[in-house]
Amino acid sequence: AIPYAIVDGVLFKKYVNGVLLRCISTGQIQKVLEEFHGGLASGHFSPRVTALKIMKA
Repeated sequence: AIPYAIVDGVLFKKYVNGVLLRCISTGQIQKVLEEFHGGLASGHFSPRVTALKIMKA
């Protein structure tokens, strides 16, 4: 099976459990991290916890 899908023109990767994870460009990484560190979900978490919070958003 192909591990990627395009939905409404947006690229997603199919996660192991079937959840679609939105693909972002390398230029968007810093913005996403800043939003999670300074926004409603702010805090200083381990890299693993931060990644899980972003994937659940």
